[in-house]
Amino acid sequence: MKKYRGYILSFIIPFIILTIVFGIRGVFSNIDNIMVSDLKLQHIVFLNYLKNILLGKASLYYSFSAGMGNSMLATMIFYCMSPVNFLILFIKDIRYAVVFIYMIKLALTGLTMYSFLYWKYKKNDLATVVFSTCYSLCAFVINYFFCIFWFDSLYLAPLVVLGIERIFKEEKINLLYIFTLGSAIICNIQMGFGLCIFSVIYFIYSFNIRYNFERNYKKFKKLLFIFIISSLCSGAISLFSLLGFLSMYKEVSVAREILTFEVSSVSDLGYFLKNLFTINGGIKTYYNDFEPFVYSGLVISIYSVLYFFNKRISKKKRIHAFFVILAFFISFSFWNYNLFWQLSEPILLNFRYSYLLTLFLVMISYEEYLNNNYVKTNKVLVIVILIISSIVLSIYSDEVSISFSFLFFLVYGLIIFFMDKNSLVLRYILFSFMIIETLVNAYLSIHLFEDLPSIGISYDNQVLLSKDKRLNDSYRVMYNSSFFERSNDTLFFNKYSALRFFSSIINGRIIKFFERNHGRVGSNNYIISAYDSPIILSLMGNKYLFSEDKIDNYIFNSVDKYVIDNFDYLDKKNREKTIYLYDNPYALSVGYIIDNDARYNGMWDGIDYQNNIIKFMSGISDDVLIKLDYEEVNDSSVCSSKYSYCKLFKVKNINGKIYSNINYSNYEVLSSDMTINDSIKEFTDNGSQFLIMHDDDIIVKVENDDEIDFVYFYTFDEKAFAKSIDKLKNDMLENVKFDKNRFIGSID
Repeated sequence: MKKYRGYILSFIIPFIILTIVFGIRGVFSNIDNIMVSDLKLQHIVFLNYLKNILLGKASLYYSFSAGMGNSMLATMIFYCMSPVNFLILFIKDIRYAVVFIYMIKLALTGLTMYSFLYWKYKKNDLATVVFSTCYSLCAFVINYFFCIFWFDSLYLAPLVVLGIERIFKEEKINLLYIFTLGSAIICNIQMGFGLCIFSVIYFIYSFNIRYNFERNYKKFKKLLFIFIISSLCSGAISLFSLLGFLSMYKEVSVAREILTFEVSSVSDLGYFLKNLFTINGGIKTYYNDFEPFVYSGLVISIYSVLYFFNKRISKKKRIHAFFVILAFFISFSFWNYNLFWQLSEPILLNFRYSYLLTLFLVMISYEEYLNNNYVKTNKVLVIVILIISSIVLSIYSDEVSISFSFLFFLVYGLIIFFMDKNSLVLRYILFSFMIIETLVNAYLSIHLFEDLPSIGISYDNQVLLSKDKRLNDSYRVMYNSSFFERSNDTLFFNKYSALRFFSSIINGRIIKFFERNHGRVGSNNYIISAYDSPIILSLMGNKYLFSEDKIDNYIFNSVDKYVIDNFDYLDKKNREKTIYLYDNPYALSVGYIIDNDARYNGMWDGIDYQNNIIKFMSGISDDVLIKLDYEEVNDSSVCSSKYSYCKLFKVKNINGKIYSNINYSNYEVLSSDMTINDSIKEFTDNGSQFLIMHDDDIIVKVENDDEIDFVYFYTFDEKAFAKSIDKLKNDMLENVKFDKNRFIGSID
């Protein structure tokens, strides 16, 4: 049992720490607390869909519930190939299953890091366990806790590096390297690709610290050949995953080229050092553009610096370790190098390979711990430098982070100063504080309440869907965005479909279609709301709408309302919420026969395109959307100094409903005499939306930091629209039933 004690502890300790943190943060008493960001928007949805596939309730290849309909094979390959994910079959509540999967993956990370350090340094003691724990609970996994699909690479990376070490020792093909690298690619191709790059860097580093390139050129060729063959074998193992990725990458790239992206931010030395030497150094929002999460404990950072002053470690090792760290820093600092590691543009969540630097720092810091010569003058000098650096870094962090960092710096400084070869008690004190620090950092870094979760409401809505007999498969169901934050609700329920979807694997042609019609789209999502174009809503079959807001002056008719319990996360109370059900009388079924081909000619704007679509489909030549005349007004007196851009648009009086393509939240609707009238401000923050109903000419003021490219205003001819819809309803698919990846219906 003593032989396996280190393995057991390295697995259990991270699991226990996370259990304590989640217990204190109230996750187990209210599991919805942790359902935030991508965990809520994508991961839990796709894992739930995987569960339905395994239970025979859904298709691996296609789902009509994924927005407008989407291939699920690429989605499952990209997200759900981890063997740990199969735990969903044994835990009934998918929310608890997801949290348990996260905890297991981090526990496995501690176990594999321990295995690597034990094999490399031949030390089976508590220090090895503690340093492994620091890696398993590093800033990367804590700050990106909502991206559980990434973390297979965290526990596979130490085994990949161990495989490279064994290639050098045995000078033959290593199966551990082949299977672990191949598994990393299968589990997540983007994270696996970063690990492939690090494997090359680590191979070069390992050769250079062992051999002289000029003297051992033949050995280099031999080892390089073995490494390349082993790497190709890893690629062969993951070939089906690679082919699946390539098959859908064209669609993904089509989607991401729709919008013009600014180059994402890169890091600088200040943020790099801040993340090395600050507890809770992570950002306070879920999205990260410029901070590489490289923290794994202050002792790791201290020993990593001491490593370069330790003369007991060969100069060659220290020089090449410096160049490895420099390679990461250059990648963090220059966009092209940063992009190369991540295979594609890292939307909102940057530096997805930074955990690999953490692994390397834990490795060299552990070596420094084992070889520390306890020369107090060097140690004190370096510790003083670190404390001074932390003071300078205070401009990057809040008071809580700096306070905890100072406290632990002081403790570690005193321990390291007084510790010598025989200081067993001080060593145990050091290890205790390192474990406590990981717990403190996890507690401070996992922020749950800034993005209020809505998954509990979605569960309640599942009851509404199941009991409302008016809803049927022939039409799409929509949830107004003010009520449902997640955009994959229908996929989550595996029932119906909706004009909204969010996934890194997405059909680019659908994105392009909605973008041409001025819908609200991103590089990996599309959301059509109740205030979007009536043509799109009706032709795409959005017949039913659940909303917590009353919708007036629109084509939707209120048909029912429900009262459900809703947990208020700010007041910590359950409150009743009224949900309204609306019906769109103009909605068409999911299928119908038309005589003409409605193709985009490349020259139309959104209004022209929609008018031509319904003309082609119905054969009726009347315009449904009618552009309105407007003129720009010059009056800087109503412009604020807050924004760099301000324009006024005077729209001609039509005594009816007005819509616009303006997609800005910084606006005001003014009356014709330039006085603000709050009663007519009915703008929403969605694309192509209902603007106003008013008897006079109106003036719309738009202010923003970026200039608007174009604007138009239009009205809606309901009679012409009803005429076209009635024509199409004569040839509409009815009695539709979905059966996994096919649907059945009848048409006259």
